[in-house]
Amino acid sequence: VLPYAADASHEIVAQSGSSLQHTLKWELRTNGSLVDDRYQPTVGVDGFAEAEIAGPPGDVGYAKAQGGSSLHVPLSSHISIHATCSGGILRPLSFSGFCRSPTI
Repeated sequence: VLPYAADASHEIVAQSGSSLQHTLKWELRTNGSLVDDRYQPTVGVDGFAEAEIAGPPGDVGYAKAQGGSSLHVPLSSHISIHATCSGGILRPLSFSGFCRSPTI
């Protein structure tokens, strides 16, 4: 019996186990280049985009895309508003049966 089996449902425990992932990932980030201070921004925008695909020779297949942005607007010399939005999508890929779908 797995050590964490008491904390999970039978369906989750049945799907648990090891998997091998072979992934290719692309990333684009502004890394604070469009804000006034990289670590404590008060004005500007920041964003990121990522795409990832996994498949053979691994045993899990999927395509994933994520993105997000942050907006920093000063209200006065000591106060600013920060808004963040992010989202993504995950789609299973079987590669004609070579890979199983990811457990979400």
